[in-house]
Amino acid sequence: MIRERKMMKHIAVIFLFIDNVFLANAVTVDHKCSTGGRLTVLWWGQEPYIYKSGDKQEDNFKSKVDAPASISGMFPLILDKALERCCKSSTTLNYTQVPEGPAGLDQLLAAEDFDLILPVGAEVGAGTVRQFSFTGLLESPGVAVLIKGNVSGAQLLLSVLQGWPILVFILISASLAGVVIWLFERKENTEQFPESFSHGVFEGFWWAFITMTTVGYGDLAPKTIPGKLLGLIWMLAGLIIITMFISIITAALTNVSLLGRTNLRGVTISVVNHSEEHKLGIREIANVEALSNSDQVFQYVLDRRVEGALVDVHGLKHHINALNQHNIQVGNILTSHVSYGAILAHNSTDFLKCFNEYVQTEEQWLYYILAENTGTTQEKISVAEDYFGSGGIFSITVYGGLALFVVLMAAGIGWEAYKKNKMKNSGKSGASSITAPTAIVLEDLGTHPTPRLSFGHAPSEQLVSKHSMEIMKMDEELNNFRRDWQEKRTKMLERHQRERAVSGMNGDTNSSLTPLKGN
Repeated sequence: MIRERKMMKHIAVIFLFIDNVFLANAVTVDHKCSTGGRLTVLWWGQEPYIYKSGDKQEDNFKSKVDAPASISGMFPLILDKALERCCKSSTTLNYTQVPEGPAGLDQLLAAEDFDLILPVGAEVGAGTVRQFSFTGLLESPGVAVLIKGNVSGAQLLLSVLQGWPILVFILISASLAGVVIWLFERKENTEQFPESFSHGVFEGFWWAFITMTTVGYGDLAPKTIPGKLLGLIWMLAGLIIITMFISIITAALTNVSLLGRTNLRGVTISVVNHSEEHKLGIREIANVEALSNSDQVFQYVLDRRVEGALVDVHGLKHHINALNQHNIQVGNILTSHVSYGAILAHNSTDFLKCFNEYVQTEEQWLYYILAENTGTTQEKISVAEDYFGSGGIFSITVYGGLALFVVLMAAGIGWEAYKKNKMKNSGKSGASSITAPTAIVLEDLGTHPTPRLSFGHAPSEQLVSKHSMEIMKMDEELNNFRRDWQEKRTKMLERHQRERAVSGMNGDTNSSLTPLKGN
């Protein structure tokens, strides 16, 4: 009995295995397609191939065969048309979104609980992906490198500081040139280059630095022949040094921006995990930040957590508004030969053959819907808009400087008006004080008394008093001079008269003296 029971169990297992194999063959894609069954489609969002219209920009292409109203994109429309040709009219599509995105592809293939998986990227012309049948629907022209329109202030400062070696070289060379020019000029040009070491070397450094940058102000100039020769050599050397410094700064600023760069080596970029862009970033030896969806990829760029992002060129239209609003630009287009399509389950030979024939015969229509979904390009931002309209450090500096200039101008005009008003009031006060009663006290000092003025304590009163005193003092000195001159003249006349009386009237004209006429 025991042996018979074991025999029955083995027979049951064998029949169960045969039944499972038969059922598995009965529910293949070809069987569902021919009998009007339901095809299971696993998908993840990638614009413009397939996405939820409620989350992204909506277009006119929506699935009509038992697909949710929120599913949009080119692939649902292509599947609808392919089902009409390759399957029974009652065949439907059951769309199930995969939250893990492309990162969950390995688990999906291992479970084999699907009929189609999309969108999947593969090399152009590939017929299989990991031993599963693959049909390419649309070929991508490349991958767009998205960058923030204006570099951050920290990045700009760091890029400028990268030129510190040449800046140190400029200071050292200018100091040496200043010492040498002082040695040449300290004897014959002491007015401009004093013999004092501290003052003379400082003037020499000033001359060297200004000559190197602006070919001199003209305030200092060598006069000796060695000094002039040094000035000639230093001007030529200064041009070379400044050109080197500007070149280093320009190169550093160019490296900060990814605009036009084709080499992503060492650049931090954000991509969708396990996507074709992820593979490209790894091949380019970039520092890749793999994220779960495209929204996070764009957010990392906005937050400047990465230097750029890699996205499929076909998906730019669906983000055009966000790109323009947040000043995100396409820095470059990297060539990537990728075809996006669908992976089919095993035992789908007939459906795959019909599907490929449909894609080939409707190639023109496929390009039409591709143009409808990807035709809009990003608005070109001018250089002025990039600098002034992006909110970057340049626009902040310009607008901040303009605001400070307006404030200083207003303060200067206000201060000037205040000073004029104050001087006007002071003038009125001075005029009123001058017309006030003034007491003049004359002391009895003889024929010409010394006047003494008594004024108030206001500055204008003191000034008028000082001028009056000076005028009176000069008048007194003039009177004293006239008095002394009159006395000397009188004495001289008396002396000549006495001499004439003594000599007598001998008619000697040589000894006569004509009296001087008084004033």
